[in-house]
Amino acid sequence: MPSLFPAPPMTSFHNDLIEDNTVDQINAGETLIGEISIGNPNTTDVFLQVFDALKTTVDATGLGTYAPTLSFPCISGGRANNRSVSVPVGKGGGVIKFSTGFCVAITTTMTGSTAPTLDCEINILYK
Repeated sequence: MPSLFPAPPMTSFHNDLIEDNTVDQINAGETLIGEISIGNPNTTDVFLQVFDALKTTVDATGLGTYAPTLSFPCISGGRANNRSVSVPVGKGGGVIKFSTGFCVAITTTMTGSTAPTLDCEINILYK
């Protein structure tokens, strides 16, 4: 399970093209996550699955089979009412520590493998 630590200076990751059920590697090795923001224009809920693993490990086991470390929901909003969720991690600038790596995938269930219809936008602060 990830651990909580004081926040160091962060790097920003932005991707508005995450719409499919593939795993995206954000960082390899130890990773500290400061904040995660997800925008969902779909008419169905989506989930950002977060893995303390390398992409090759998740891919080898299979998305929907390899259990995510965390899964963040973002309720449906539709294109006209885009909904977003922002997850400031830890009070007072804390972070979540991942030891192996940091990968994400957007799906329609917390631990599944089905892709949403439309692109979702994610922003992540990490080191």
